[in-house]
Amino acid sequence: MVLRFAFLLCCIGALSPLWAQEKIERESRLSSSEVPEQARLCLARIDSQTRIKWYREEGLTGMSIEAKFSWQKHRYSVEFDSLGSLQDIEIELSWKELDKALQDSLHHQLEQECNRHKVRKIQLQYTGDTSDLKQFLLSDSASPKLSTHYELVVKCRTDGRYYLYEFLFSEAAVLQSKLKIVFRDSSHLEY
Repeated sequence: MVLRFAFLLCCIGALSPLWAQEKIERESRLSSSEVPEQARLCLARIDSQTRIKWYREEGLTGMSIEAKFSWQKHRYSVEFDSLGSLQDIEIELSWKELDKALQDSLHHQLEQECNRHKVRKIQLQYTGDTSDLKQFLLSDSASPKLSTHYELVVKCRTDGRYYLYEFLFSEAAVLQSKLKIVFRDSSHLEY
């Protein structure tokens, strides 16, 4: 019995790198009363100025809470862990808002990854220490301590078929990860 369990664990461990190649998420709407108080307090200043929609996001890496709202002419997505600790801030941008050099670098990278591509969504992602992220929300100026990434959702043609991918690029447009987006059911939500 112990050998079977050990064998099963080894098989799961061997397959885990394959799971990292796909992004499977499911979002469901939450009422503000279902959100941890720590998360609600973090966005209290913004909540008085705009309507915040709360979501529970379940994926391969676990469960998180996400707040989505429009503020200062941009769409924001602020992610918290299940206890309400701030994890990252994402701000949706248009292609035209990116510097020309960054556009060229991203376009070149995407041409290497796909036969044809169309960028569906661009988000500027800030990660780092919780206190620095909170300060960013209060002041709207990024601390040099925060890590900056670009997250792109791209419709990509490879091998004659179209797939949806999430690409994560560093601030210098170096590809960090490429995840194939897999929709398990029709209950996914897009903001």
